[in-house]
Amino acid sequence: MKKTLRTAAIITLAGAVLYYPAMKLYELIAKKLADRKNDEDDGTATVHVKAFVPAFRGKHKPHHRHPHENNGHSES
Repeated sequence: MKKTLRTAAIITLAGAVLYYPAMKLYELIAKKLADRKNDEDDGTATVHVKAFVPAFRGKHKPHHRHPHENNGHSES
């Protein structure tokens, strides 16, 4: 019984400790989304894209080149 109560107390404590930062993170994200929505409605929106690896966005896939692309050179 003692071991079960101790385990339950630890799980409850861990949940309480992790809940607060998660709640703050959710509030921060919700605030940013609401601000972005308001900016879009006002017409003053700025586009700001963050990417993990911006060099590899779009069609930058050298191993997936199309046959008509020849690095900007004409075929001879």
